Amino acid sequence: MGLFITSDPGPLRGVFAQSVPPPAVITPAGTSTSVIVGQFPWGPPEQLTYPGDFGTFGQTYAPKGMTRTGSAWLSVIRKGFPVLGAVRVADTSGGAIATTTLVSSSPENLVTIPALYQGSQGNSIIATVGAASDGNANHWNLIVSVSSASGTTSELYQNNNVSGLGPNVLPNTTNSVLIGTPTFLNSGNPVPGNYVLGSATPGADGTVTANMYVGTPGTDDLGFSLLESDDTIDFVFTDDPGNTFRPTVNQGLTAHAILTSDRIGCLNGNSGNTAAQAQTDVANYRSINVGYVDPWAYISDDTDETIRNCPSSCWMASVGSQIPPSLSISARMQAVTGLLQGISKLEANRGAFRSQNTQAGIATLIPGQNGGFTFEAGVNTSGVPGQTNITRTRMGIYIAESATESWYPYIDAPNVPFFQQDLVNSLQAFLQTLKGNATINPAALPYILNFGIAPIAASNTAASLANGDFTVATQVQIGSNMSRIFLSMQYGETVVVSVA
Repeated sequence: MGLFITSDPGPLRGVFAQSVPPPAVITPAGTSTSVIVGQFPWGPPEQLTYPGDFGTFGQTYAPKGMTRTGSAWLSVIRKGFPVLGAVRVADTSGGAIATTTLVSSSPENLVTIPALYQGSQGNSIIATVGAASDGNANHWNLIVSVSSASGTTSELYQNNNVSGLGPNVLPNTTNSVLIGTPTFLNSGNPVPGNYVLGSATPGADGTVTANMYVGTPGTDDLGFSLLESDDTIDFVFTDDPGNTFRPTVNQGLTAHAILTSDRIGCLNGNSGNTAAQAQTDVANYRSINVGYVDPWAYISDDTDETIRNCPSSCWMASVGSQIPPSLSISARMQAVTGLLQGISKLEANRGAFRSQNTQAGIATLIPGQNGGFTFEAGVNTSGVPGQTNITRTRMGIYIAESATESWYPYIDAPNVPFFQQDLVNSLQAFLQTLKGNATINPAALPYILNFGIAPIAASNTAASLANGDFTVATQVQIGSNMSRIFLSMQYGETVVVSVA
């Protein structure tokens, strides 16, 4: 008999060891991941990536020296996304990668240098051949760079060799953000000087369509459909797809948010819309998982500080991803309003129309009472009474995701009280912590007001258990937002004070 036993040893006498699984523990789900689906000037086309820190994000999707004034880049700067992913919307069939060819004095084609990604921005990259750092006349250095008003990105590859004397040494572009793997053609020494990528094969963007934003649900092919298998995403937003595509793109994002049900899709209408037009438009996108932001907002670009108009859905994602799911994006406290400091001005001041916007299911950006900006209300587009706050949606997702992900190891465990009670206990402990957070710091910690868990016997029958089902039924009361504050005051010379 081994050291550990898994069943009753029967008539055997002695001391035995049993391996007992640890009790279930619910680990809180993340709430800070945002993804933009947009037309960046650079980056892997139609792939979901998380480059890491924002500096790496910029190198991937808009390196300095490339155009940084498009709406996709403007949608991610001046904010503080904790985790930011992206899908570069692109025509993968009609786009082309820019290339150039290094030649000898013969002339003879020696090496092809391709851009790393498809697109017309590749035509701005220059490859410069110069003397080798090691002093060998048959070797050469390569500097690859792109420059514009947004800055310069430059990469140096030293002591390359295709002379035919000694082994070939081509640039190792594993970590390049500008060029792909060079291709050897013939031996020789390249003529020193500048080679413009695109001179051999021009880079091209192709033609973007609305379907490249939306994709086909369930196929993992393009745009939003690429996000379906990633259950860590909390917010999805887009750049400006243009007025022609916007209805289709917004409908696609709404359908995606409803299909996945674990994230918030952030929309906005056309630039220049009136409040009435926004209120009409939002009715096309009803869901507890969708937020609609109005109006557009101006920000200062990071190229020459020009103030540019930008779709405003990005602000819902950036603010929401930085605060607890139980805290409204419209909270007026500095911890929330400070996250909107990147806004320079609003395209329009909705003024008296902001309440109508709220009733219609629009999260309206408004000037703050003491400067800056704030959301008038953190509402979703559903319009269903009692279900209109984004905090309700986010807390439902947060609790459900935390439990279901943590309980995954219990799939196909014995459907007996030992394991059943373990799941109930883990939920009890998790919700009790959330309830306790209401008295600690509900502005910084996710919280609930109260909860109850039904007895196992009340939620399960012998037949359902025999069928392999087990239900943990709970009721959770989340906190409301303090939307209206009243000072009820009696005052005057004859007032008799009767309260302590």
